[in-house]
Parts: sequence; C-alpha cells; structure tokens
Amino acid sequence: MKPETFHRLEGRFLEVVVLYQELHRRPWVFNGLSLSPAEWHLLEAIGDLDGPGVTRLASWLGISKGAVSQTLKKLEHKGLVLREQDPGHGRKIRLLLSPVGQGWYGKHKDWHAEGRDGGLIGLMEAFSEEEGAVLHRFLERFRGVLEKIQVEPDER
Repeated sequence: MKPETFHRLEGRFLEVVVLYQELHRRPWVFNGLSLSPAEWHLLEAIGDLDGPGVTRLASWLGISKGAVSQTLKKLEHKGLVLREQDPGHGRKIRLLLSPVGQGWYGKHKDWHAEGRDGGLIGLMEAFSEEEGAVLHRFLERFRGVLEKIQVEPDER
C-alpha cells in the first residue's frame, strides 16, 4: 500500500472510531428509563437468544463474563431482566426479558427495522461471508498491533 493511501485510510478509520465512540456514549431513553449502550446491547442479546446464561452472552458479545455480570445487575435493578432456574439443567440460570424489557427490546428492533440506525443492519447484510471474514481478520490484526504499541512516557 502506498503511503498516501495508508494515511487516507488511517484518517478515515480514526474518524469512524471517534464517531462510533460518541454514539456509544449516548444513553437511550424510553418510557422514562435510561439505558447505556452496553445495557441495550446486552438486553438485545438476551432477547435474540433463547434464555442464555452469562457464559453464552459473553461469548456471543465478545466480552468478559465479568462485564456481562456487571451490566446484567444494572438491567435487573431496572426491572428489565429476570433470572430463572433452567428446568433441564439443575443449577443453570436462564436470563429472560421482563415485560418491560420486552418493550425495550421491541423498541430497539423497531429502531433498526425503521432504518433509524442509519442503515447499519443493511450495510452489514450487504457484505458476503467472505467479505465479513476479511473485515474481521483486519480488525483482529489491527487490534493486535494496537496492543503492541508502547508509548514512551513524557520525559519532561
């Protein structure tokens, strides 16, 4: 890749990252209740999966079980998620949406369906599995590079 191409790509990538971060700092408010983006992503995953546990949610979302547990406590406190014993697995706990949580879940699905997400779902659906795999590999490699970068402390 030519240096000028790299710099254009780097600039555009940084713009996208900053915009994404800004969007993910904004809470959602519905029926007088505010949810952080982490909370509504977890709520959506619980709605999409059939009675998942913490481990399945962590794997599905690509985050730690600790992060799931912390966010889950907030959703339970807000009355959006319920825990129930899994009848087929003894001590295993299933996570379900409460009636209020189902309202939130439906509202979020409507938001995507109405295209108010800016066309994000349509954009992602337009990629083939192969293109998605290339994008995923790039992001994994890029993350690996960023994790290796060591910034020297200020020597003032």
